[in-house]
Amino acid sequence: MPAIDSPTGRDRAGFIWSTRRNLSEQSVVLFGDRAPGLKPADLPAVELGTDAGLTQVNEWLRPFRASVEPPGSDPGW
Repeated sequence: MPAIDSPTGRDRAGFIWSTRRNLSEQSVVLFGDRAPGLKPADLPAVELGTDAGLTQVNEWLRPFRASVEPPGSDPGW
């Protein structure tokens, strides 16, 4: 997994990731605290430890055919 250097060169700003579902495509995952100038998505924060939070996040992820499972659940891989 290739790393992306931060502008200061002291730390990693993120990484390039290939999913298991589509190996020919790559995603860039950036760490907001190490990549100045990035504007976060205009979405409210949600608590992933609650049913309401998981429901909300999974609604946002549905178009990407992705989901977040509750802690301790078996993802079925």
